[in-house]
Amino acid sequence: MQTEVIKSANAIQYTVRGLAWEFVTLAKAIKLARDISAVCLQEVQRFHEMRHLIDMRDSALLWTRAILMFLMAVTAIRLYLSLESNQVVTQDEWKDPKVVRAVEAVEHFRSAINEERYQDVCKISAPHAFDSVTGATCGEYLEYFHHKLGKPVGAWPTRVPGIGTTRNDGVGGVDLNYETQYAQGTAYEHFEWQMNRDKLTLKFYTVRADALWR
Repeated sequence: MQTEVIKSANAIQYTVRGLAWEFVTLAKAIKLARDISAVCLQEVQRFHEMRHLIDMRDSALLWTRAILMFLMAVTAIRLYLSLESNQVVTQDEWKDPKVVRAVEAVEHFRSAINEERYQDVCKISAPHAFDSVTGATCGEYLEYFHHKLGKPVGAWPTRVPGIGTTRNDGVGGVDLNYETQYAQGTAYEHFEWQMNRDKLTLKFYTVRADALWR
């Protein structure tokens, strides 16, 4: 029962996060449109101020320039919205069974570190999973990580899950990216999980957090 409540809470959190991201994206697009429109307006005003000083050929060039800037503005806004929409977290991706298992593994990762059960994390991690962030052993690094960042307070995904193709032998992968708020700072975490039928392994982990270097 408790597990189902947690899953429901997570689903609600991801949905709310996705809606919030859409509103932020729309606000950014509107601001971008206003900024580009202001530049276009300046060009038009410049044309009107100079219309008595230029011949018809220059006039055509100025109008062409204004039209091109308008088309560039439309293209830029469409491209911006397209790029941002690829990062919006929707609930459908989170229903995939492989993603559900990976999310549960991330929750286990955080709870184990918070409870100082570092070896529980090391047991499900590949030998070189933390090579990009430390030269220390798994247990030593996780102890340092916990000391610097403290207790996890909240987390939300920053991208849709990366779901790899499952091979014929049952091996597949899921990538998850989070912005995680810890007691002593914010961390941007990347998890790469490998699934081999019933076995789940943390193949690669990276983190960016100012608190780790203070």
